[in-house]
Amino acid sequence: MTAVHTKNYLEETGERWSANKAKAYKDTFLEFLSYCKIPSKEKGVITLGGELYPAQERVLDAIFDGLQRGIHDVKVGKGRQQGISTLCRPFSTMWAALHPGTRGALILDTAQHMEEARREVEFIISSLPAKLKFPAFKTNRYGGRFEGIGSSLTFLSAGVKRTEAGGALGRGQGLTMIHASEIGTWSNPEGVSSLRKSLAIKNPDRLFLWESTGRNVGSDWWKIWEKAVANDLEELTVFCGWYLVPTHRLEKGTPLFERFGTAPLTEDEQRKVEEVEERYGWKIDQEQIAWIRKETNPFAYGIDADEEESDELLDEYQSREHPWVEEEMFTMSGSTFFPAERLTEIVKTTVSDNYKPWQFYTGSEFLYMSIVEAKTRRETQLRVWEEPQPEGVYVVAADPAYGASENNDRSAIQVLRCYADKIEQVAEFAATMIQPFQFAWICAALVGQYSNTKLKASARFILEINGPGVAVWQEYSGLKKLLTQGYLRRDDEEGLKNFFNNAKNYLYSRPDAVVPGQGSFHHKTTHMNKIPMMERARDFVTNGVLILRSRELIEEMRTVTREGDSIEAVGTDHDDRVLSLAMGVLCWEQHERRGLINAGRTRDFEIAKHRLSVQDQFQLLSKYKLNQYFTTKEAARRQAQAEARRLQWKGRR
Repeated sequence: MTAVHTKNYLEETGERWSANKAKAYKDTFLEFLSYCKIPSKEKGVITLGGELYPAQERVLDAIFDGLQRGIHDVKVGKGRQQGISTLCRPFSTMWAALHPGTRGALILDTAQHMEEARREVEFIISSLPAKLKFPAFKTNRYGGRFEGIGSSLTFLSAGVKRTEAGGALGRGQGLTMIHASEIGTWSNPEGVSSLRKSLAIKNPDRLFLWESTGRNVGSDWWKIWEKAVANDLEELTVFCGWYLVPTHRLEKGTPLFERFGTAPLTEDEQRKVEEVEERYGWKIDQEQIAWIRKETNPFAYGIDADEEESDELLDEYQSREHPWVEEEMFTMSGSTFFPAERLTEIVKTTVSDNYKPWQFYTGSEFLYMSIVEAKTRRETQLRVWEEPQPEGVYVVAADPAYGASENNDRSAIQVLRCYADKIEQVAEFAATMIQPFQFAWICAALVGQYSNTKLKASARFILEINGPGVAVWQEYSGLKKLLTQGYLRRDDEEGLKNFFNNAKNYLYSRPDAVVPGQGSFHHKTTHMNKIPMMERARDFVTNGVLILRSRELIEEMRTVTREGDSIEAVGTDHDDRVLSLAMGVLCWEQHERRGLINAGRTRDFEIAKHRLSVQDQFQLLSKYKLNQYFTTKEAARRQAQAEARRLQWKGRR
């Protein structure tokens, strides 16, 4: 900790740390911890050094791994009582002392916790031995300054209530280091936004640590976490489950273990144990299983431990406080509509980031509109997983901003490929600030793309016509006339008039109509018809009929809750993609599925067909038709036999 050592650690500059620098700094910090003393609630004054919790080791390793990759922004998701805040305070203190000119801030949720953190840092520094030559720290009620090196630490309270002064957090300060503690309890979205704008962008000595236990889906902490997961080139996420604390176990041979630890693993516990080992490399033992049962579900174990009621009695709050995987940190305020476990399984199996990203530029007329490859995730408006396929059958489902719901401020389109037994997402569009006429052009472009005449592909278009949807439909209909009959037909050099040759529109009719499809064009979502539409979408998500590719869509689905007859995203979250998906499923089932079933066009059949030669395709088709012929004849014979038996019984009376 001498000045010479400090120079050795910091002689390298730049965004990325070398492995040697990371190791040297970590070793120095571990040595520093052996001198750090804090007052604890159980044992009085203790020294932090010695054996760290596995959770604390995981966070340290993640920080230095990020620094070696040039990442200086770390988000830590955790359970209760894991020692992460206790670790981050001395780490932040040493960081400021070893990086001259640091402008740091320790940000707590309440004024009381802020004062406790300030006293703890003062106590740590005052207890250090003189041989460390640690810079003197002169304090006031708001923070302190390290003498001789120009570094400072400010202590701030974010607040757990919304106030008019909430946007002042970090305002007027240029911060190069922060430790934001228990951000999940903050109720200060303006303050978070203000704080982020105060953070250094290029300073090679910057470091930003954010840590918290879980909160609700849709909370500020959830949004920060999801953004960090998506922005993995600049931000790092590290999750610490409940099992990374040595005291979270009940020892064998104790009465508590006999009550909670002897029952075999339930199916749900076995699944979670396997998932933790697969994702985080941690093997959970039976003593830890006993502890988590006692903490989250104590009433399920005892005299009637055999009864299969443990899942029903599980306390959701306790589950969030002691999560197994990072998704469990965030729970729903209402009743989750789409099964969370099923969504997690979809993310593992079918969700894909292997798509072509595109961005639209609309001009003054449809023919001047252009589409270019998007350079960043933020610029991406259209994601394409599969281009139109020969003889493909597609549904293009569109929900303009403020269409199905007045809270939805994004326009969304889902392109779904239809089969007899499956429906598969092949493209997705979502963007803000799209005018109705521009949205109509984008809809026309996608309908035209997936109703490709040369490929003999067809597409059916379904549009939400609530609110601005009427304007979109008017522009779409007018564009069709201009391309096929009007003046744009003369200017059309690319055959765009053929866009609509294989395109059909959705025809709405009541589900109980005697003659389906005799209603009006497109779909107007109401309180009454939204419920069965969403229920059907959930059915197909749950049973695997619906194959989803979009990670953003899945995250929206996680925010959808049901409270009574209300099915929508919580708070200010979005469900634009979800509503357009549900409309697409409705269109497939009402208009396309029956024909595909009659033709035997299952997904496996279509995949196999396109892998075969022309001769093999002919033989496959002939075999199908022959089998269909014999199946029909067999059904006719059975009907004739049944009729003969009925007549025989009739003659005996």
